[in-house]
Amino acid sequence: LAAPDSEPSSVIRDDAGLLKDMQQSGWRISVLKRLHVDGFDLPAKLYFHYQDLKVRIAISAWSLNAL
Repeated sequence: LAAPDSEPSSVIRDDAGLLKDMQQSGWRISVLKRLHVDGFDLPAKLYFHYQDLKVRIAISAWSLNAL
């Protein structure tokens, strides 16, 4: 979800309508890969970029039991 304090300057979705790429408040957030878990397509690889900061996150498993 986008942060509530400002509108994204760019949003790109895939054919299923899921977020692929978004730019907001100087940040670029990209979903590079998804995992299908219990009927949900959840992010598996994320890329965050803000000025000189670059962060990649890889998620190997999701647990929906805590929700």
